[in-house]
Amino acid sequence: MLHGILGNRKNMASFAKMLVVGFPSWQVLLVDLRCHGESASLPTRPDGPHGVAQAGSDVLALLQRLRLFPRVLIGHSFGGKVVMSMVQQFPKRLPRTCRYGCWTRCRVRCALAAAPSAAINFFALDPHASG
Repeated sequence: MLHGILGNRKNMASFAKMLVVGFPSWQVLLVDLRCHGESASLPTRPDGPHGVAQAGSDVLALLQRLRLFPRVLIGHSFGGKVVMSMVQQFPKRLPRTCRYGCWTRCRVRCALAAAPSAAINFFALDPHASG
């Protein structure tokens, strides 16, 4: 799960917890994007530019290093743009993607609070989803 601009992984914690409660077999990875959260205090920060494409490459490198192969990618606001960039840059490395526009955040939050499986179905029905 990827946070929005000026945020950090803690912003997504309650959303992640609801997903894990609704889907106990799932594992959720909360990521601090480059120069955000704890990554901002790294002794050697990556050289710029610090845009969407670079953040997507960073996340993919992290997933490879951890040997994780996500079934769903979720991002809020800027994080949503990073997810879409990852799909565009590396479509063959992401076997199942689920993208949603940032405008759906409120509907998703309400749906998730009421019924986590309904929220996942909402993601799966996204006309931009692939897989």
